[in-house]
Amino acid sequence: MSWHILHVFKHGTLLAKEHGFIVCRGQDGTELRRPHDDIRAVVIAARGVTLTSNFVSAILETNGVILYCNESYRP
Repeated sequence: MSWHILHVFKHGTLLAKEHGFIVCRGQDGTELRRPHDDIRAVVIAARGVTLTSNFVSAILETNGVILYCNESYRP
């Protein structure tokens, strides 16, 4: 197993957990899927990002970290 950091820079992104995958879905229809067990940290540096409760639970149950940056890009 390898650990990865997911950086979110796209405004309006949806972060969810679906069928064992972390899903990043952009407003433009783009989608990125990564296995849930591979994600160690998520850094959110965009406005209007939606986090589902399943996403938050999935990250925290593997002792992952969610950093949400303010408008000055500081966590």
